Amino acid sequence: MKVFQIINSPQGGGAEALVNSLNNSLKAKDVESYLIYFSKLPLYKVGASISLEQASFLSTSPRSPMAVLRLRKLMRLNERKFGHVIYHAHLTWPLYYVALASVGLNCTLVYTEHSTENKRRKIPLLATLERLIYGRYKRVIAISKGVEKSLVSWLGKSFQHRVVTIYNGAKIYEPKELKFIESKERIDFVSVGSLNKHKGFDVSIRALKALPKALPWTYTIVGEGPEREALQRLVNKNELGDKVNLVGWSDNVEEYLRNADIQLIPSSWEGFGLVAVEGMSTGLPVVASKVEGLNEVLGEATKSVFLVSEHSSVSSWSSAILDCINEVKYDRLGLAEASVSRASLFSLEKMVNGYIELYKRLADEAKG
Repeated sequence: MKVFQIINSPQGGGAEALVNSLNNSLKAKDVESYLIYFSKLPLYKVGASISLEQASFLSTSPRSPMAVLRLRKLMRLNERKFGHVIYHAHLTWPLYYVALASVGLNCTLVYTEHSTENKRRKIPLLATLERLIYGRYKRVIAISKGVEKSLVSWLGKSFQHRVVTIYNGAKIYEPKELKFIESKERIDFVSVGSLNKHKGFDVSIRALKALPKALPWTYTIVGEGPEREALQRLVNKNELGDKVNLVGWSDNVEEYLRNADIQLIPSSWEGFGLVAVEGMSTGLPVVASKVEGLNEVLGEATKSVFLVSEHSSVSSWSSAILDCINEVKYDRLGLAEASVSRASLFSLEKMVNGYIELYKRLADEAKG
């Protein structure tokens, strides 16, 4: 059984990191797993965890139709060399191009739906085209029940039998040594994610600005993206340059999580909430938007989770942050234990085992 993970690039946010972790974990369990990227081989370091011996770079833009031709050429080579293989696509352009490039070839297609929303679903006329594209895939994996519900609603109930939910798995870090907020001069907040509009970091910045002036704090946002300039302007306008730090991408997210007291996730939508699990695994309490996917992972009953129903409301966010601060001062250890316990439900090991079971069933079906 040979599996090829296909995605735009090795660099990026949650999906890119997840694919790399999945590939390495599959190989560790003796599954022959390979990577195919549309992008060029980066001149900069792509990360020591990516084995370039098992990665192919198509050297084209994900948006270029040339990607279909180059991908099909590689697929035909794989067919001659290996016979039947499984191609596992991630994100929009691989979804479309893998479906097109594989026509007539001896392979099985799998796709992972990573989000509850996307721009395509705002164009009703695309629904018919998307049914044709998704129909090329033997299985579509939803990373949460919220994602599954949203996808089936878009494609129609006839696609329900193709969709299976396998929860994302995250890196589970060791719980950090607890530092009680009472003994600190300030409260350190952290967020991790791409700087896109739907991540809502403008809301969290405004919410922190609205906290009582006597309360000292800092806010570190780990990530990069198109909203960087807008966020930096917001920081400058509110004279928060000494409090809010946009640090860009980092290969060491764990360090930022360990140095924080509270994690903020102000997204307007999320498919899963990978960074929430990572943060909670260190013992961090979380203030987050109450949206499908993310809410499902965090759990409304988890005592270390503080959900904001009106995710775009600055006042609601400020109130939830203050509630979290008060609870941390009162029961820091209890909140940390609750976070660690919740995070353990979404380990990378469980996700990988779920994928392996699916791959094996599909490989057996192909033989039969």
